[in-house]
Amino acid sequence: MALTIIVLVVFGIALVLLEFLVVPGVTIAGIGGFALMIAGVYFAYDHYGAPIGHYFLVGVVILSIVMIYFALRSNTWKRLSLKSEITSRTNVHDEEAFH
Repeated sequence: MALTIIVLVVFGIALVLLEFLVVPGVTIAGIGGFALMIAGVYFAYDHYGAPIGHYFLVGVVILSIVMIYFALRSNTWKRLSLKSEITSRTNVHDEEAFH
């Protein structure tokens, strides 16, 4: 059951990051991500009790904030972005010659 809870939270955080970075606005990705994280925390409370549930809730909140912080940093995307330029040109034709 612990693996299921962790998978729910990881997929939830991934969907929320997808919402922030790729598809901004309130879409199914963000709502689904929050729902998966809430489901993971609920199952932690349900199967392991209140003390473990509290620790898990705090851990999920901290992990979410840290992941969003690192995802929104500019250096993160500079490392992942393509830095090469296309220097080739296409053939330029005289448009009047074709009319």
